[in-house]
Amino acid sequence: MSLSNLPRKRNGFEIFKPLLHTISDSTLDLGGIAKGLAIDLAAKELAEYEGFAINAGGDIYVFGIDPQGDAWTIGIENPLSPHALIGTVQVTNMAICTSGSYKRKSPRNPLVHHLYNPLTAQVATGLLSCTVMAPLAVVADSHATAAFLLGPQDGLTFLTDMGFAGLFITEHMERLLTPLMPIKEYLP
Repeated sequence: MSLSNLPRKRNGFEIFKPLLHTISDSTLDLGGIAKGLAIDLAAKELAEYEGFAINAGGDIYVFGIDPQGDAWTIGIENPLSPHALIGTVQVTNMAICTSGSYKRKSPRNPLVHHLYNPLTAQVATGLLSCTVMAPLAVVADSHATAAFLLGPQDGLTFLTDMGFAGLFITEHMERLLTPLMPIKEYLP
């Protein structure tokens, strides 16, 4: 084993290049990026087609052109009205993924959702949703979750600094956008 491959212990894990082995009864949950990765793997299999759209529970990847020969028009769900849109974007060869506090709630307490701040061990507050666009769904998915956990202002700064298009919907239905977010229209 070379010096560069010596294990380093960090937070209950031994990290080797390129492997990660748990050294305790820890669990590594990749659920936060699994859907994005699955979308990207499916897109790779469909790459020979002129155009296609993949929708995996609201996380979307579009490639090429739609059946009318145009860029794809993707609706962004209103977090307080699940059958209504808050806006649309026109894109191609792009993933659009959303993290939100409005779908996966505790059956015991509707104020508790599935997105926990790892620093406070409390549910993240301040946002209803964060939508991110990126060329890969695993990137859009992971950055939407990270930006959501950071909250409205820090999340906006994070996505802007990273060069991603993003839309935040605050708990008061305020809309915050990164400079690169190509919202075509806002809907009521």
